[in-house]
Amino acid sequence: IIDRNGLLLTNTAQQYSIILFPRQISQKDITAGTLSKCTGIPGSELIQRINESHHPFKLNGAVDGLTAQEIRQKHMEGVLVIGEKVRYGYSLLASHVIGYINKLDNQGVSGVEKMCDDVLKGSDAEYAAAFVDAGQNLIPGLGYKWVKDRGGVEASDVVLTLDKRVQKAVEDVMDRHSLKGAAIVIRPSTGEILAMASRPNFDGNRVYDYLSKDS
Repeated sequence: IIDRNGLLLTNTAQQYSIILFPRQISQKDITAGTLSKCTGIPGSELIQRINESHHPFKLNGAVDGLTAQEIRQKHMEGVLVIGEKVRYGYSLLASHVIGYINKLDNQGVSGVEKMCDDVLKGSDAEYAAAFVDAGQNLIPGLGYKWVKDRGGVEASDVVLTLDKRVQKAVEDVMDRHSLKGAAIVIRPSTGEILAMASRPNFDGNRVYDYLSKDS
């Protein structure tokens, strides 16, 4: 989702996730111990998941850039670190306009996310893959990759009339003065909405936390 000038309103930050390929991990104890030191996840929990999983899986929780670099430099068998966009970043601009998605199924729940869900999501699949030979050995030059399947409909951008700079100015004023309510900035000559903000605000990355709080 982007503003009228092509500036991003979503996918404005990056995080890193760790994917494990259990069948490629020969030294399970060493790998689990190393990952435990880097991520803080108990080694016993990692060993259990590696032993019980027959398919690749992603570790819960993201890591920062320095941790991702540290893990990559260790070149551990069966471990892939991928960069992923944080859907709502950290700026929280135009939260009520953008809405949010259900992270369990990537379905738009409110706002532009819901209204333009099919356009934003498309039907292309993304997945992590290990390119191996018949003996389950990694093929040199290919190894682990983050693959996009272009067999479906590619996701598209949605361009709003909002101006990110105006939107930020409006929200900064509302936050500075602890205002509650709504503010709208309209270009009179065209009726275009340049900014639309409401307070209290919410973080689209933490919707579950809000819903699970006691009333």
